[in-house]
Amino acid sequence: MIMNKEKLLLVVIGMVILVGGYVFYNNQKQTNDLGTYEDPEVAFKETQKALKVIAAPLNLGMKSVLYIEECKVTEAQIFIKQ
Repeated sequence: MIMNKEKLLLVVIGMVILVGGYVFYNNQKQTNDLGTYEDPEVAFKETQKALKVIAAPLNLGMKSVLYIEECKVTEAQIFIKQ
C-alpha cells in the first residue's frame, strides 16, 4: 500500500509533467510564413511536385486493384458461371 508521502510525490510529479507539457507546447514560435508564393507559376509548379509525391503510393495501389480485376476476369473465364 502506498503511503501518504509517496502519494503526494506521485501527484507532484504528475503536476510537473502536465505544467511542463503545457509550457512546452505554448512556447512554440508562431510564424506567419505559410509557405505562400508571390509568383503563380512557381506556386503551380510546387503544387504539381507535392501532388506527384502524394500520387506515387496511390498509383501503386491502383496497380494492385488492376491485378485483382484481371484475376477476376480470368476466374470468370475458367469457371464459366451458368
